[in-house]
Parts: sequence; structure tokens; C-alpha cells
Amino acid sequence: METGQTVVLLNLQNLYESLYDALNQYYVTLGGQNYVDLGLGTHRVKCRVHQNFKLIVIEEKEVVYEQFPIPLINRLEKHYLDIKTVLTEEQKVIATQLEEWVNKFVSSEKKYDPSDVFIGYHSDTCSSVVMQVTECESTETDAQVTLNKAKDILLNCATPDSVVRLDKSKLPNAEREHLMQEYVKEARHSSLGDYIVYHIQQPQQSHFLFTEVTTFSRLLTAVDTQHLQSLINLDAVQLLSLQQFDTQYSFLKKIRDFLGSTHTDKVLIIQAEYDEGFHKKNIISSAKYACFSEVNKCHTTDDIKTFVYFVIKLPRMEGGTSYVGFQGGPWRSVHIDDIRRSKEFLSDALSLKNRLISDLFKDPSEVCMCTGAINYSFQALECLFDTTNLVRSCVQSAVSMLRDEANSGEFSTKRVENLLTLLDGNHTQGLFAKIVRKRLHSLLKDNEANMPILKSWVLNEASNDSALQEGGTFLHTLWRKIQAVVTPLLAYLVSVIDRDCNMDLLLEDEEQIVNLWLEIFGNKEMLSLPYVRVEKKEFFKRYLQDFVSMTMKVASDEELQVRLLCQAMASCADEVRKRKQDNELFLPLIHIAYRFYQNRLQNLARMISLHPEVISPLQKNPVISGYPSMVLDVYAAKACVESLEPSNLENDTVCQRWLRKVKKVQASLELICSQSSSKKYGEHCRKYCLSSCPSSKVLQENSDVKSTKGFEAVVKVLKSCKQEATNQLFRFGLECGVCMREPQETVGLPCNHIYCLTCIKNSLDAGRTSCPKCRQQLPDDFQPHVSEDISASVKKNAEFRRCCNGFFVDLLSAVCFKDNTPPAEGVITHLLSYLMIETEHKQIHTKVLSPFEESPDKNPVVRSVILKLLLKFSFDEVQKYLQQHFSSVEESRFVDDGDRAELYALYINCLEVKLEKCCLNYGGLMDQYLVYGEEYKSVRKAVAKAVVDEQWAVRSRCTASPKNRTVFLLLALFREVTTLYRSENGGLHPTPEQCIKFDDLIEGSTYLHQAEVRRFASALVYNRLGALTVQPGSAIMENTITELIIHLAAVLLTGNHHLLMPQKHLGLSPENMQRAFIPTMPDDMLAVAQINLYYVFFTVCPNNHPCCVGMCGRPMERGRCLECGEEVGGEHHIALPGFTQVPLHEDQTRPGHILGDPERRNNPDALDTKHMSLTPFTLVRLVTHLAMMLGASEKPEIIQPPVEDVSLFLRLHIIKDLEQLSQALGKGADDNITSVHLVLKSLQELPRASSTTIDPYLTTKESRNTWETTVVTDIMTPKLKDLDQVLQEANGNIRNDSRVSSNFIIRTIHGDDCSFLASLQQCSEVDSSAVWSCRERLSLLSLTHIMETNDQKEELPLLWRFLQKEREFRLIKFLPEILNLQKRLVRKYQNATEDIVGSIREFIDQQWYQKHIETFLKTWNQLRVSVTNEIKIPEEFCSRDLDLDSDLRYLLPRRQGPGLCATGLVSYLVTLHNELVNAVDHHTREDSSDYTVSLTELTEQHVISYDVEKDLLPLILSNCQYSLECGHETISEYDLPRIQQQILTRFLQGKPLITRAVSPHSLVWLKHVQLDSYSEVCEALKIVELLLGYLSMTGGDPTMKLVTYLQEILKMDQNINQHILKAFGKCDLKHCVCLWQVLSSLRSEKMLQLKREPFSGYPAEYQVPLTEENKTELKRFMSRGNVDQWLLEMHEFLLLRLGRLRATEDYNPSWSLKEAVSAYMDRKEVEVALYVEENFSENVLLSQIIETWKYTITAKQELMNE
Repeated sequence: METGQTVVLLNLQNLYESLYDALNQYYVTLGGQNYVDLGLGTHRVKCRVHQNFKLIVIEEKEVVYEQFPIPLINRLEKHYLDIKTVLTEEQKVIATQLEEWVNKFVSSEKKYDPSDVFIGYHSDTCSSVVMQVTECESTETDAQVTLNKAKDILLNCATPDSVVRLDKSKLPNAEREHLMQEYVKEARHSSLGDYIVYHIQQPQQSHFLFTEVTTFSRLLTAVDTQHLQSLINLDAVQLLSLQQFDTQYSFLKKIRDFLGSTHTDKVLIIQAEYDEGFHKKNIISSAKYACFSEVNKCHTTDDIKTFVYFVIKLPRMEGGTSYVGFQGGPWRSVHIDDIRRSKEFLSDALSLKNRLISDLFKDPSEVCMCTGAINYSFQALECLFDTTNLVRSCVQSAVSMLRDEANSGEFSTKRVENLLTLLDGNHTQGLFAKIVRKRLHSLLKDNEANMPILKSWVLNEASNDSALQEGGTFLHTLWRKIQAVVTPLLAYLVSVIDRDCNMDLLLEDEEQIVNLWLEIFGNKEMLSLPYVRVEKKEFFKRYLQDFVSMTMKVASDEELQVRLLCQAMASCADEVRKRKQDNELFLPLIHIAYRFYQNRLQNLARMISLHPEVISPLQKNPVISGYPSMVLDVYAAKACVESLEPSNLENDTVCQRWLRKVKKVQASLELICSQSSSKKYGEHCRKYCLSSCPSSKVLQENSDVKSTKGFEAVVKVLKSCKQEATNQLFRFGLECGVCMREPQETVGLPCNHIYCLTCIKNSLDAGRTSCPKCRQQLPDDFQPHVSEDISASVKKNAEFRRCCNGFFVDLLSAVCFKDNTPPAEGVITHLLSYLMIETEHKQIHTKVLSPFEESPDKNPVVRSVILKLLLKFSFDEVQKYLQQHFSSVEESRFVDDGDRAELYALYINCLEVKLEKCCLNYGGLMDQYLVYGEEYKSVRKAVAKAVVDEQWAVRSRCTASPKNRTVFLLLALFREVTTLYRSENGGLHPTPEQCIKFDDLIEGSTYLHQAEVRRFASALVYNRLGALTVQPGSAIMENTITELIIHLAAVLLTGNHHLLMPQKHLGLSPENMQRAFIPTMPDDMLAVAQINLYYVFFTVCPNNHPCCVGMCGRPMERGRCLECGEEVGGEHHIALPGFTQVPLHEDQTRPGHILGDPERRNNPDALDTKHMSLTPFTLVRLVTHLAMMLGASEKPEIIQPPVEDVSLFLRLHIIKDLEQLSQALGKGADDNITSVHLVLKSLQELPRASSTTIDPYLTTKESRNTWETTVVTDIMTPKLKDLDQVLQEANGNIRNDSRVSSNFIIRTIHGDDCSFLASLQQCSEVDSSAVWSCRERLSLLSLTHIMETNDQKEELPLLWRFLQKEREFRLIKFLPEILNLQKRLVRKYQNATEDIVGSIREFIDQQWYQKHIETFLKTWNQLRVSVTNEIKIPEEFCSRDLDLDSDLRYLLPRRQGPGLCATGLVSYLVTLHNELVNAVDHHTREDSSDYTVSLTELTEQHVISYDVEKDLLPLILSNCQYSLECGHETISEYDLPRIQQQILTRFLQGKPLITRAVSPHSLVWLKHVQLDSYSEVCEALKIVELLLGYLSMTGGDPTMKLVTYLQEILKMDQNINQHILKAFGKCDLKHCVCLWQVLSSLRSEKMLQLKREPFSGYPAEYQVPLTEENKTELKRFMSRGNVDQWLLEMHEFLLLRLGRLRATEDYNPSWSLKEAVSAYMDRKEVEVALYVEENFSENVLLSQIIETWKYTITAKQELMNE
């Protein structure tokens, strides 16, 4: 700048900003000199400017217009220069002629740009070529010669397909022929190696020769370099890729090292992949310039030559790329379509131009020459084109098109192997391959005759841009075309010659058979194979088969199963067609039939997968194939039952295996035989179902077990089974030969007869020395002793008999006494007779209910089992049977007169269960404080005397401690004084004088010395108790609650135990507990979960998705985020960027009373006992509520949320506590209240403890939990263990109270003195406390309490687990109904154009909707808290119960908003179901993971379903037997093991797992699949689609490597590019679907890059442009997370759903795009990423889906380029 030289800037845009003032000529003059500011980083310096200084900027026109700022462009002097401006006039004329020739060359029926034909062509190409030619000419040359040389240069850069298209150009014929001949001359365009050979052979003027090579094929590798060295016969070959260098220095150093490495001719190949990015183009230009400069620095004087080839891979796109070629100067230009030699063709494409495909398969011996524009002998063609290789490459695709009717899927892969072996030539000396060639030639000729377009196939492919882009190179495109034509013909050929596995004969060693086979195959007269087209019926059949293979869950290696299912599907389609009265076959018919018969078809598929042996007889059954309706599933059920016939159950292993098969097929049979399913079957099926009943073979014509004949048949079978078992164990039966009973302490004699030890001893003592039965003499030294072997056999026999009895009882309850009608009279008569047995002495004895005449009771026992079974029905229907049973017991004299009351009580017990009779509660009439015994009674008596006789000195004989006396006195004041205020008659209330006297008594009492005690005592006298004030006419329950609170108050006033202090503060000083954590209130479940997850730290990925790290919390290994696929984790305790640890969830446990509405207490979520036993936990909660009620009138703020009426609120909670306690204890109302008083009494009797750490104010959650656990463990649980005994004593005190006689009802209930009933018969059996007392009440909670008390949780784990969450499990049955509701709602609103508004009440317009919506609301309200604990739902949507006035959107499943509730509810119900199924598997040690069903296939029969009142409680009651043994009381016993077993077999067993598929995260595989070009992606996609076809037929190990399957199973390794195999290297077979998803999306992306439309032909309704607002929202969405997975799902939805005919009818374009794709993903059971739900705009409609996908892909690519 200071020296005045001229500076030229080229490709230095980064400097332009620093030179801004210089470019603007913004000078500062000082002393006659010009100065300018130059910016150097953060510094600015002034530089002197010479007056002669000039600054020239050279830049491409597009760059100036697109990237230069407007002010800069305006400041510069602008000059547009091209090569043409420097040409002479003569050169310009030649350039013009050359342009005209170019236009004629590219002219065709279709409009092509010169850049499509001549690679690198641009507006200056002709001028540049002319200049290059004239520069090389030393003397003036004729213009025509110059023009011809220029044409040759352009021809070198022409594509082979454009040369083929010359036939359609405007050039003269002669010139066209000349150009074609010149193009293929010396094969210089065949490959880079051939071009180098040609190039080396040319006379050269320079030592350094530079050539720019363009190609559409993949770049070279090191392996290719070795082949190149052998081809050109030079060792000095160096292959460099621009991508391997980071700096220019390293690039040039590599060139220098190579040039100086050896003193021979050298070939330097530099390759790069061209990209449309600006920086990539500059890198290539700079590299060419640097390479040229560096090579020219190496001076040489000898004949050593250096050939430099700059290879650039270009994408093939319409209109050409922006690549600029024909640089001129030292650089030559050439286009080589494929830089490797073609493996498919050894000739050039022009040799095929005028030939038919059938000509390629002609036998070369038949024809010697072929006429055409270019003549080639068939001998030469045979050498250049290997037809056998082509046929081998078509084998896999051809076999995949075949569907064999009688063979399994494995036969397909076997067929591939056989064909490849026979085509190899080693077998049959190549004769098989020759015959195949001849047959294909014949079929091709016929095919070409029907399709004239095939006659110009080469020209058609050259004009097919789509095929050229997919093929990559022209030769590979032709190869793909030949494959596409030959493959279906080869499939047809194989279908004929390999029918019934005929080809296997060729692989045998029988030479004569092989020769005969080949003779038949080769003789056209013996075997005619005309070309045939697929008929419509055949097409329908094939589509049906493909539909079944893709839809039904069948073991894919079982082709017979597929065939049978196809037969069933076809019969369904026929039935639908007949209903529609339409004889035409159309493809939607298959889908309609599947929808109608889905459950039956899925059930059939399961049956034949469990019992594949039934397939063959089903296929051979002529009735099935000829029947006009769907009957296959019913016949399959019968075949399954017949296959279960045990043939050889010789050991336990076989028996267990057989039993598992029975259990597995049980669900399928129940589905067919269930009453709800029978409506879906025709009359023939229903009749056949009856004959197919599992017991039909046994019962024959008597299939109804409720009938006498059917029942007797079952009993006969049971007796025969039992007798057979006995005979196998005991040679002479199981009977003592002396007493004729089952032997006790069994002794076996040498003759194998068995006896009781006592009986045989008595026989020996009587002098007998032989067997009492067979008279065989006994050995002299014989000593009778108990045989252990025989005893073991006796136990086995008893166990088998017990199993038979169990089956018999199950049969009675599940079959005989099922439904609403009792069994026949003869059946009931038999059953009554089974309770008794007549001995040989004509005596009647009782026995257990059993069809076997054995094991009488030693002491008579009356059992209730038949009574309960009978009372399931109407009383009128069974009255006579009850009377018959009652009379027989009375007449048998089993029960003495003293036990008759207990006998009648047994009958009444059963009737109470039937009538659900409520126990009476006479609270207030009885004094529950008598739990304190006689000492309290004496105090009460003294207080009563003071009231009645006005003797105010209260004296009693009480010897209790002073503290106890205080309690007794307070309780007595309440009973004798306060309760007087209950009377409606005010005259009975205490008078003011009496009250004053009581005041004096209180003040003077030595036991009421504390001020607060005196105040309470005075309040009792004056009835000033606040919320507890006694009111006249108050309800019994209210009085009962008041008594309990007064009792607790007395205990708290006198107690100072540290465990009582929190309750004391709640009741007496609630102001101190305003921030206390109230006992038994729920904890924050998420915080509890975090505490239980030891050594787990929560982290998030870069997209804010949650992850976990174990141990110390610092990662040691890498992984992938399950949500978005981003890399997470780290190494060596160092986390990856963006992988950050997040703080734990803050504990949200709230202080105060937070239980909420008492009405919700029955909901499952409100039954959480915080890992404590239910009964003691309920007692603690009850005591807490009593204490709060005591202090509620003072400070009600402790209740959250606040309530208006605190007293009513707490009373309702106390009532709910008492109900739950009654259910848990199984006690009647009176016993329940008495139990609570006993617990309060135990609180008063707590021993004084030493120092403690209990926080009396419960200021923290931890202190509250510690207090709860201590009280439950130390007080409640020990008290409950001996509750029954203590309760009996307490009831005795109450019963013996003299005041009981004041009420005859109470006396009848609690006493046996009937003398007051003078009018009744004195010995009336019903005048007994055993009859009238309130008995235990059965409930599921009481069953839980019994298990806890008996410590049977470990013994019966399944029953315990079931009972723990039974209130939730009972709701699983509503899952199908809820899903059905959601499906209807989605269909109803899928075409809605506006937002869904309104309440549920406004929506309900049909009875169907009302019923299902009520079910949804009920289920949601009961599970709301549980669902929100498992699934994250915003509190605004789940804070309260739903009702008919709630928003309608709550019902529609969505991924956000109110619809999250519907989605979460379904998900939680699925979790509950699967939890129970897995528990059953764990219990039975079986694996049912192979039996799964998706949500879309779910029916009522699939889910765990039972009704508590109709199914579960009757089941428990039938296993709760009342029995009365002579001389004993009536006892009730629960057979808990049997209850567990029956719950298992009736409700839980045989249920499938419900699957919710996890997202495969295809984006992970997107990073593994590295395929650069569009043609490679298309080839890979074609392979994957072929592979999926095989897997649908043959199946395979999901963990097998995909490459292994291709190489070893399909034998395709020779037909697949190694680069593609490498891309598949990390994929297993289980990833095939993900791989297809990735490749199909990648294919569309590549099409966009090639300026092609990926969705051409799609409805215009889905191609609405985006608005600017939409684009802004999409950019914002892209910045929030990884969008790859969402784009993949959107693309799949486009391909599979919107590309179909009439897609707009199913998918309304006005829908929200997010909702439509999310619903599609839901049907696939793939989770929608959270960032999509939160960030993807609702404003983008489905009508914009194509433009949305294209815009997002393009924007993502631009972002990556930046």
C-alpha cells in the first residue's frame, strides 16, 4: 500500500471487514499524504497510501450478490469479466459454434441442461475450452480442427447416459455414430484405472500432467489402490483424501514426501467429496491451486513424469450442481461415471443400447452375429456379460416373492441355498444354469412381446432421472433394471420346478434321477412354462397372506400356522362379503374382516402357537375347508383339548409340563366358552362348543353337570381315579382287614395286606399266627411295627384324595352352583348324603363333604358348606333342601340338647351372610366403660347414688391407684350426670342445685386436684363441652363417638407418658400443634421413593431428559439417553458436556390434617398405611381424630384445606375410621366399639418410661414417623394379639352388669336368662345369646387382619399381595371399557376443525356414552392420587375429583393438557395388570412372557376381571366354614391356602401381559448408518426391505448380527457393496424396523438435496405452505432439543398413512399435526418425547406436514453446515 503496488484479493472475505475504509477509499490527508485506518483485531493503525496504489477484489458474481453488504458493493468500481472477453474474434466464432453444438447434443424429448450432460459445464465453458485448445496449438490451425478438439474435450466430460440419449438428439446420424465410437474408444471411460492406462500411453509434452476427474460413484479406498497399481503397472501410486488433512501444511508436506520418495513415474490421486457449501467449494479450489504450485516446485530434467488426478465425487441432481469445471490451462477435465470397473458388466453401456434383455440370455451357440449400429459377436458378449451372475443376484429377491402352502418359513432360506449351489456350476456341470438361462430367455421374449416398452429399455433408463439417481452410475442402473425384469420371472420359474421340494432331488447322489430331472426341465414339450400374469383372485390371496404375516403374532418360522390363519382370515372375509351381499373381492374386505373377527383370530393364533401339533389335522378336516363361515377357532379349541389327553404321565416333570399346557390353553377355551363371547359365534359354532367341552368325552351326552346324570358321571370318574391311585399304591387296597377302616399306624404283613398297629397286635395276642385275610402264616419272629414306606404311601394317597376333594368342591362352586339357577334335585340329594356315612353297624357318622365313602368323624361335626352353596340362590328355591338338611341333622342326634342353640346359631350365621344382615348397635344403653371392671363399677355406683339419693360424699370400695380413680370418676360423671342431658324431658336433667353440689364435690375431691381436671369435671356436670355437648335426641353413633372422646380425654388428662404427649397437645392444647405433622397423614411419595433409592443420583442429558447415575454419582462410562439418543455419562468420573446432576426433589410433605374429604377414604389411594399393618394403623388414626375432635373447637386452622364445619368434618372421619376398623377386625359394631375402649384403656395403663427422644410437638416429618412406628409397635400390635381374650372378658363385665336387665333386648343378646319370657316355651332354642349376639363380619380387610395375626404373609405371598392392593386391582376390569370410550371419542373428534369445548354433561347424548363415562369418572376418582404418584401430571389437572361438570377434554387421551389424565389412567391400569401377572409368574415359577397382547387388541377376556360382591366375597365365604362339633362352640375357619389357590385359578391365571412398546429410538441408528450418496441409501433400503420380507416368513434370532444373517443365511455377501455391509455392522436383526425407518427418511432427505420432490403424488391437501409465523415457531422448536426422532416418526406417518388412497377421509388436513402424529405413535405404543409435547406448536396443521418436514430438514442441514 505504501509502495504503490497493485494488490489482488481472491477468496479473502475474512479480511474485507478490516479493509473496510480502504475499500471505501475513506482516506485522511495529512501533509499531502493519504492515510487509511486498518483494523487488526482490536487494534486500529493508520497506513500511508501511495498515489499509485490499486486494490482489486476478485469474487464470484453469486457471492457478491448474496454475501457482500450493499454499502460495500456501492463503493467499489464494478467490472464483470468472463473468458469470452479475452478471446479473439475467430475464437469467439468457434465458441459460438461450440455452444450451438452443445445445444444440439443435449436436445431430447425431455429438456436437459448442458450441466446435466457435460459435468462442470458453466456459462464460460465453451470459451474456456476454445482458449485451452488454441493455447496448446503452436501454429495457426484450421477452425474446424480447433472445433473438433473442443468437442472432444467436452465429450470427455459427458455422462454415458447422455451419449445413449444421442439417438434422440438433433445431431446428424453420422456424427452421433462417430461420437459414440469416440466415447467408448479404448475404454477410457470405463474406470479411473483404464483412463490412467490410456493417459500414460499418450505422448506427453510436460513432466507434470494435471487432470480433474468427476464421478458419481463412491470414492476410492486403500484396497482400490492396490488393484489400481496392478492395472496400470506402477507402484508409485499415492491416494490422498482432503478430509484426512487438518491444515494446508500437512497436505503439502504429504505431497512433497511422495514426490521425493522414488525416482520413477508417479501417480498422485487426490479425492474429495463435493458439497454445495461455500466453504467446501473454496477448500477444493484452494487445494487444487496449492497442489499445482507444490508439484511445479519439483524441478526435474529427466523423463520422469508425474500424473496428478484430482477426483471429485458429485451428487447426481437435476439441473446439475454448482460445481464449475473446465478450468483450462494445465488442467484436463474428464468424467468417469464409475471410477471402479463394473462388477456387473465388463463392457460399456453402448454395447447394450440396441439389444433386448432377452438377447442377453440367448444361447451363444445358436447365433454368431447380431446386427446393429455397433456390431458385437455373441461370443464377445458372452465374455463381457455373465448371465449366471445376474441370475444368482436375483435369487434372494425371487425366493422372497414365493409363498409355499405346505412348508415352513425355514424352507425359503433352504431354497436360496439350493439355488445358489445349483447355479454355481460344480453341480450338474453347469447344465442347470444353462437350462435356467434358456427358460428365462423364453419367458423374457414372451414378456417383451406383451410389453413393447422393454424393447428400448436402455434408452428409457438413460432418460429416467429417478432410476439414474437411485442407481448412482449408469451401468448399475441398467443392472438394477435387468434384475427388476428377471426377478419375477425367476420366481415364477422356481415356483414350478421346486414344487414339493423337487430341487432337492438334484442335490442327491442318484445320477439317473438327476439326469431325468434335467431332461424334463430342459424339454419344453415335457414341461411347458408359458408367461402368465397374476389374476385378481391370486393377488387377493397373496395380499391376505402378507396381511396375516404382518398382523398376527405367529412364530414366524411356522409356515403351516400362517397358512391356517390365512384360511381362517379368508373364511372371515367370506362371511363379511355375504353379509354385505357383495361377490366382488376387494382388499379393504380383509381389513374389515379383521376388525370384526380380531379377537377370535388372535385367540386362534394363540391356540395353534401353544399346540402346533393340531395344525395338521385341522388342515385335513374337510368340514372346516368346506364350511361357509368361521369355525376354525372352535375346531382348534376341540383339537387342543384332545391334544391334552395325557398319554404317559410317568414322572413329576412330565406331569408339570402337561399341567402347564393345560393352564396355558385355559384362557383360550374360556374366551370361546364364555357367555359374553358366545353371541359372536354362529349356531353351528355354539352347538359345536357344547360338544367340544373338555368334559364331553367323560360326560358324553350328559354335559350339563347341574343335571343328575352329568353330576353322577363326574363323581364316577372321580371315584375311579381315586380307586386307581389307591390300587397303584396298595396291592390289596387301603383298608384294615380287621376294623375295615383306613388303617392308623399302618403295619404291612409279608403277604402285602395292611392293618392298624392296634388291630394286628390284638389279633396276635388272641393267638392267631396268620394273616386275618389270606390266612398266610406269619414268620415265627414276626414283630408288628409301623412301616415308614407304607406310611409314606398313605400320605400320598391322602394328598391325592385331598386334591380330588378340592376339585370336587371347586366344581360345585364354579359349575353346579353357578349362575342363577340351582342344580337338579338329585344333585342336591347326593350332596346332602355326602355329609354323612353309614358304617357296617348301621350307624350314621358325619364326614367332610366328599364323594368318597371314608374318613368319618370320630366326634360328630355339622358343617355349613352345603348351606352356603344353597343360599346363593333364592330362598324359595332352596327352602325345602335347607329343611331337609336341618331335619336330617336333628334326626341323626349328632347334637346334644345342650348344643342345639349353637346348631341354630350356625344356620343363622349362614342366613346372615345371605341377607347381609347389619349388626345392631345399642350404644348408650350399655356402659362401655365397664372395660375397667368392678373398680370402675363401684365408682359409678357411688356417683349414681349421689345423683339419686343426693348423698354428695362419693365413697366407693375402689382400691385402684389415684390416677385410675381420677379416670373412673370422670367417666362416671359422664355416664351418670352428663348423659342425663340426652333426655327429651328437661325434668330429668340435673338441677342447678345438684350441679352446685357436684361443684363442691369436685373442689373437695382428692382425686381431682389438678385445675384442668377440675375444669373438665365441671364441664361434664354442666354439659359445657363445646362440640361434644350432649343434645336431646342425638343419634346413637354420635353418642358413641362422644363416649369415646370423653374416654380419651380422661386418659389424656391423667396421663404423662411420652407417647401420649402429641395426642395430649392435639386434644388439650391444639394451639401448640398448628405446624405439627399430624400422625397417619400421607407423605410425599416421590420423596419417599428418592430416599429408598440408595446410591442413585438424578441427572439430565443435554436435552433435559432425566437419567440416573449410581454409586458416587460421578459417571465412569458412556451411554445413550433413552428419550433422545444423546450421548450421556462420562469417563473417569468426568461427565460429558451437558450431562449435569440435578438436585433431589424437595420433600413436599405438608403439616396439619391433609386427608381431605372423608368420602374419598374408600378410594385405593387413601388406604396407604405407610408400610404399617392396617389394623394398628387404623387405630392410631382413630385415636388421632378423637384427640382432634376434643380440641377442634379451639383451633380449627390445623385442617388443610380449611373446612366450614370442623366438628362434622372430624365426626365423618371418625365414622370412617370405625368402619375400616370393623372391617379389619371382622367384628360387629358393639365388639368394634368395645375394642376401641380397650385400646384407650391400654393407653391409660402405659408404664412410666425413662428418657425419650420423641418430639411431643411433632415438628418434623421424621419425628412424626418415629412416633407412629413406636406407637404401632409398642402399644397397638401387642394389644391386638390378645384382643379376643380381653374382649371376651370385657363383654362378660358388660353382660353381668345389673343394668343390662333393664332392657330385655340387651339381656337377650348378652345373657341366657329367659325366665322373663313367661309366654314363650321355656326351652325355646332361639332364646339364647349364641343366637342373638352380634357376630364377626366378613370383609377383605378382616382377611388381611387374620393373615397378619396368624403371621401368614410369607406362607401365602400371592394372597397377601393381592389383598394389599385389592381396591386397585378390582378396577382393572374397566380398562377395556375405558379404551373403548377413548377410541370412540378420538374417532368422533378426529375431524373436528375447532377446539373441543364444553363440559362432560353437555356432551352426553347417548346411553352408551353415559355408562362408559361414568365408569371412567369412577375409576379416575378412585385412582387419581395413585396415578399422579406414578406419572407426572400437572397439579392443575389432578388436584380434585372429576364429575359431569368437568371439562370434556379430560376424557380424550392426550400428551398434554387435561387429556394427560386419560393417558395416565390407562397407563396405570396396565401397570397394575402386569404387576399382578408377574406376581403370578413368580408364584407359580412359570414364564408367561410369550403371551402378550397390545392395547389395540385388548378385550375383556384378556384383563384380570372380577366382581367383589358376586365373585370374590362368595369365593371367600365358600372357604369360611362354620362347624359345630358335639360338646363345643360353633367355630369359623378360613381355608386361606385354598382361597389363594382359587383366586389364582379363577381370576389371575392365564392372563397375558399388556404391552406398551418402548420407542426404538431410531435416531441412535441414524448415527451408525454412514451412507453418503443417494444411490447407496437406496441400495441399503432395498436390502433392508428384502430382509424384512424374509424375517416375516422365517423369523430369526433378534440378537443375530444383521450382516451375519445376510452373509450366512441369505448368502448375499457377493451382491452387496462392502461399504453398505460396513454401515450395517452395528445392527442386529431386532433393529431392522428402526433401520428401515432411518433409511427411508434418509432417502427422502437425499432427494431433497438432489432437488427432487420426495412426496410427489401426495394429496395437495397435505402440501399447504407454511406461514412465516409457522417457520419462526419451528425454528424455536428446533432450538429446544434433538428433533431427529420426531422427524423420523413424522416421515413414517407420511409414508405409511398419508400416501394411501383416500387418505384425507381418514386423516383430516385440518387436524393439529402434533396430535395426529402423536396419536399414530400412541397406536404404535411409542412414547412421544416430552420436549415435543411442550415445544411443538399446536398451530401447525396436518395440511402443512409435508412442508413442515421439508422445512425442518432443510433448516437442520443449513444449521449443520454453519
